[in-house]
Amino acid sequence: MRQYLQPLHEGVYGLHRISCKMSLKQNLIYFVLLVATITSANNSTALIVIPKGGIISLECQLISKLDTLVWKHNGHILATYSDNSLRDNDDDVISVEIDTDRSASYLSKQSADLQDAGNYSCIQHHQQQHMVTSNTTFQIFIQGYPKLSVNTSTTRAGETILASCCADVRPPHFEEVDFTWSIGDVPLLGYFTTFSNVMNFTVSRHCGIATVRNITSYMDGTKLRCLTDKAAGHFASVTLNVEYQPVVKIKSIAGWQVVSGQHVDILCEVQSNPLAEVYLQVKTDTDWTTVEIQEQQRNNSEDIRFTIIISNTSFGYYRCLAQNSHGYSFSKKILLSQDKRTQYVTAVVIPCTALVLLLLACLTYKLRKSVITFNGFPALCQVGNVSPGQPKVPTLTET
Repeated sequence: MRQYLQPLHEGVYGLHRISCKMSLKQNLIYFVLLVATITSANNSTALIVIPKGGIISLECQLISKLDTLVWKHNGHILATYSDNSLRDNDDDVISVEIDTDRSASYLSKQSADLQDAGNYSCIQHHQQQHMVTSNTTFQIFIQGYPKLSVNTSTTRAGETILASCCADVRPPHFEEVDFTWSIGDVPLLGYFTTFSNVMNFTVSRHCGIATVRNITSYMDGTKLRCLTDKAAGHFASVTLNVEYQPVVKIKSIAGWQVVSGQHVDILCEVQSNPLAEVYLQVKTDTDWTTVEIQEQQRNNSEDIRFTIIISNTSFGYYRCLAQNSHGYSFSKKILLSQDKRTQYVTAVVIPCTALVLLLLACLTYKLRKSVITFNGFPALCQVGNVSPGQPKVPTLTET
């Protein structure tokens, strides 16, 4: 809030010191000037800018010996106070209150509109006097919602966008409205101009123009925003539509070392505008060939998943191809190979296991052919030391 007050106390004291030397006519002139000076000292004007939809909240400090109080809007009486009674004009939208100790009066209105702009006056009369002793004026400017537009709804990466943001102010504002620009959360610097145009005696339109150079693909889908300095939080925005050629990456969900019979999901991650056609390619002896895969899935983004069943002919280099109306691009190539652990099992573990099993089979056969006998009958052989006092074990013979 800005207040323009004119306290002239020093001038009053100076006039008082020289008044004794003045004539009667001069003293009369001095008295008129003195009253006017005191009256102007009790008057004040506040300049306030409120956004459309905001709250009008005014406070008027009351004099100690208040007799009558009148609230006005552009000369129209909103409420009066006298004889300890407050009367309004039955306007349910505007509220006027007075403190219990009669120190201040308050006027408020919810959801301000353009027609609520103008001069609000708090006029006070002193007891037993017929002149106005205090007049507080609030000059309210209502700023409409900003409106943002761009010169094109669709642009290509590297091009330039011209954007304009305008806001109506009622009554015509006393100074320019400044605009702050941003793309997403990043402030936009430079290339700004502002101008104003008085449409009529009640409304002026203030506009800001921004030049956004070298549009990039990262700006696609982000919001270009303009914010006015006179109304905090009052902004307008548009979503940028930037077209560019695809950018594609390749990724395997299960890794790049696989085994035969395994189902492998290969993901082509794509960024493009407009949407791109995506293909999976495999390297042959001479060139790259598009893989004919029936099962593919496109999720909410532009990513496409290809599912292949690994066979002995599936190993090799793979890449993704993406293309739209602005061009095409390839991902880096990735080698899909057989799992080395599987190769080790096949080359080493399995032959060794087979050899061990063969040796065990031979040993079992040998043991079955060997029979231990005692005096011509099969017998068991005790393993370990023989306890003292036991008979000597006879000699065993092998048949």
